[in-house]
Amino acid sequence: MTGEEYSLSRRRPGRTLLLVLTLAAGAWPAAAAPGARALDDAALFQSVLDDLRMKNDHAAAVAQLKKAGPQGAATMLGILAGRVRLEASDQGPLLTPAAEVVLFEAFHSWPTEEAIAAALDWLGQSTESREKLLVLRLLGEAGARDALHPFFEILAGIPQEEKRHPAVAGQVERALSEILRRDPRGHQVVASKVKQMDQPVLASVARATALASAPGGIQLLEKLTGRDHELDVVVLSVLGDWRQSRAECTDRAPADVAMAFIQSSNEKVRQQAAVALGKLQDPESVPALVTALEDPDARVRKAAHWALNGTVGGVLPGEFEPWNQWLSAEKIWFESSRETLDSLLDPAPGVALAALRTLAAHPLYRTRFIGEVAAAVRHTDVNVSRAACGTLAHLGGRCAVEPLIEALADERPEIRQVAAEALEGLTAAGLGPDRDAWRAWLTR
Repeated sequence: MTGEEYSLSRRRPGRTLLLVLTLAAGAWPAAAAPGARALDDAALFQSVLDDLRMKNDHAAAVAQLKKAGPQGAATMLGILAGRVRLEASDQGPLLTPAAEVVLFEAFHSWPTEEAIAAALDWLGQSTESREKLLVLRLLGEAGARDALHPFFEILAGIPQEEKRHPAVAGQVERALSEILRRDPRGHQVVASKVKQMDQPVLASVARATALASAPGGIQLLEKLTGRDHELDVVVLSVLGDWRQSRAECTDRAPADVAMAFIQSSNEKVRQQAAVALGKLQDPESVPALVTALEDPDARVRKAAHWALNGTVGGVLPGEFEPWNQWLSAEKIWFESSRETLDSLLDPAPGVALAALRTLAAHPLYRTRFIGEVAAAVRHTDVNVSRAACGTLAHLGGRCAVEPLIEALADERPEIRQVAAEALEGLTAAGLGPDRDAWRAWLTR
């Protein structure tokens, strides 16, 4: 933004976004010239409004917009910009939730290329920031990387104080996350722009990337690190929430990024790295967390202790020596654990149950023997099978989800019920013993 443009926006603070967001309008398709269809458009829009507000007929409103195609939704947005508001507050949402559902459902019914072209045309016609953000969300729904370019224009033009405004930032982040989720190749486009963004924009990018949790996202987040301590804290905070319950058990990428910062020169970064590792519950990070119990900063030590308790359980005090002794003992046990693992399939139920109890007491290496415990679910003794499901839930975390889903195929109804209860406890998804539903959930 030039100095003159910025000074104009400062003199008219209520119109800052309007001024900024129209800077890039020349790059978008020009607005269609008004014609004889205006009255028909207005009538269509009013009819949709009547279905929503007076008749409360959601299905009829959707049907009308589907029938009208992109022009119908363009009419809806265009009239909203000038003559009709569904919300009284200028600061509120552009559309009511019911109207948004109608618009989005209609949008989904059109061919992708046609829908994208219409949405880009709406951007060219829009004069209000909330309308532009809504259209960006529609582009995200279509998985259109084309939407990334106007998105960058919006972020680059908004003055610093407005980029930090929660309502604006949240809408932009949701729009970007939809684009990245539906078209993960968009991460490469974002990564190519990183050097041109300042810290608040990069923080929004980090949050949107984590919200999408799509392939390529971890690499983008890693690219954002090492530039600014405050940004490192933001990246680490979102890493801990990286959809860990559905990720592949062997995917350590989020934990690997967090591990790189456990010895940062900044105490806030070290603290957030420990918190992220605690949320991810990655057993391989335990040695680094034990070392962090000797950190000179009390907040880092407290975070490391919390992370250790969440990852491996236990009631040890937050001091280095007890945890270091425990870690040494676990390493010694693991070196001689083969006999215990072999006992899981022993025909004698008592032997197999004793082995399960032993493994439950050694959670540090759980990801390395989760397959053996899963095999014990198929034991001929129902008590061993039940105990194996319980041990998976106790030890496995996200690694236990897929084996428990497979246990739903067991011919014994009591095993299917135990596996379903274990899955609900791990994920809170509440899908019951329906194996197909759980598989669909896992792959979404």
